[in-house]
Amino acid sequence: MDVGYGLFQGQHAFAYTLGVYAATVLHRRIQRFSLWQQASHVLLLLLLLQTAMLVIRLFGGAVFPGPGYFLSCLTGAMLWPALSLLFLLPQRGRPDADSVYSAGHK
Repeated sequence: MDVGYGLFQGQHAFAYTLGVYAATVLHRRIQRFSLWQQASHVLLLLLLLQTAMLVIRLFGGAVFPGPGYFLSCLTGAMLWPALSLLFLLPQRGRPDADSVYSAGHK
């Protein structure tokens, strides 16, 4: 992404690496929480990544883009409960047709 946008500082690569590492380390722990608690963890993780990219940009001489730069973190955290349920659908499997009609009807 950095080369496509004309950025040679590696801010996206660094942020992606940091995000993958944090998600790998914390994924078992985060799964134990409710969806909204998971969303708060996702919000903190996204804020960490955005802040890491911002610090690299600022060291490179860019100007502070304003607080709107962090709105994508809030959007990601608000979408997390719906996306989490959507991602878990393939793991649930199909209900067995025989077990649905077997209650008292043999």
